[in-house]
Amino acid sequence: VDLSPNEVKLLKVLKNGTLSPAEASMESDLGEKETMSAASWLRSKGL
Repeated sequence: VDLSPNEVKLLKVLKNGTLSPAEASMESDLGEKETMSAASWLRSKGL
């Protein structure tokens, strides 16, 4: 599965457990919009 850089960042912060969108955004150094987009793509890829 090909992952974007934002998807990789998000997966790295989520490996430690569930986070809110705001927490995931802060931990991954992504904006909330980028975090939500990456999360949506990961979900569509079954990850």
